[in-house]
Amino acid sequence: MKFATLTSCFRRLEVTSSQNEMIALLARLLAGTPPDEIETVCYFTLGEIGPEYSGVALGVGDRTAAAAIALAAGTDLASVETAARELGDYGDAAVRLAGRPPEGIAEAFPAAGPLTVTDVHRGFAEIARTSGPGSADRKTRVLAAMLAAATPPERRYLVRLATGEMRLGVGDMTLLDAL
Repeated sequence: MKFATLTSCFRRLEVTSSQNEMIALLARLLAGTPPDEIETVCYFTLGEIGPEYSGVALGVGDRTAAAAIALAAGTDLASVETAARELGDYGDAAVRLAGRPPEGIAEAFPAAGPLTVTDVHRGFAEIARTSGPGSADRKTRVLAAMLAAATPPERRYLVRLATGEMRLGVGDMTLLDAL
């Protein structure tokens, strides 16, 4: 599934206040999701990359996200912080500051064509596995490369997934009802 398809549903969920409409949107999304990606789509919808019991954590906070946005947009950290303060969200700052990434950034996350749910999960899994000396820089570079490969609407949700703040209003029970 293209990540753009998922983020399009996320945008609709974000502006929907009706629980029944949310369930209907999610049910349509899941009906069109390939069986091997349903689990990932469900976790992404909840703002997670996998089950809580697995203990997998990205270790990406606002500072790492801001540094990745700056790197992907070819701008400075102060511009990202200013945009995030104005907009109230680092995901929205990533959309506003979409720019030309520096040469070589794509090497950290090679993606051919439009991003897919599988591509995004692979990138987040790589971030989660990264540890040790230099891991903060590596996480920043991988997230920046993912942002550079994404369209502006996709950037919003990449950052929100990375920081665990989806702001969709969807909980476990809503998702279960949609299944």
